[in-house]
Amino acid sequence: MQLIHAVVEPTKVDDICDALQTFGFRGFTVLEAAGFGRRRGDVEIYRGTQYRSGFRHRAKIEIVVEDEDVHDTVEIICKIASTGPLRTGGGKLWITPVSEMIRMRTREQGSDAL
Repeated sequence: MQLIHAVVEPTKVDDICDALQTFGFRGFTVLEAAGFGRRRGDVEIYRGTQYRSGFRHRAKIEIVVEDEDVHDTVEIICKIASTGPLRTGGGKLWITPVSEMIRMRTREQGSDAL
């Protein structure tokens, strides 16, 4: 099993969630996030003066998938979340291994807990 973390624009979350559910995933987590990459936040103008805010608002999607579903899941997320080659700020995605998964209510483990 693998845990996929995707930090994306908040406007893309509903489309990503719909596509993941269509693909057959029943559960995942969406969190509000704030951070910055190379651009270091947005440039805003207040009373004629430019200033750079510290963080950009993002959403973080976390989903645990079987090893054989990782590639398809990544493709779905990247296809929908991508802002294209000419626009920065499309987000980041990374994958970490999950050594154990336990459903607390039933104590099911491993793939059964998904």
